[in-house]
Amino acid sequence: MPPNQASSLLQIVPPMAFMFIFFYFFIIRPQKAKEKEHQKMLDSLSKNDEIITSGGIHGTIVNVKDKTSL
Repeated sequence: MPPNQASSLLQIVPPMAFMFIFFYFFIIRPQKAKEKEHQKMLDSLSKNDEIITSGGIHGTIVNVKDKTSL
């Protein structure tokens, strides 16, 4: 490998590594934690729980199933 190709590669790798680390710690990892917390909340729902949707609709759970059909 010629010296100028090696030096250009060394100039590109550290910023790419920094970008990956940034995206992992500030975007991917928090999103996974939020998904895990949401799933835990869904698993804890049971019949007669009172809920409020993100749209502001108040309701009471009458049935809990794993899947719904449309």
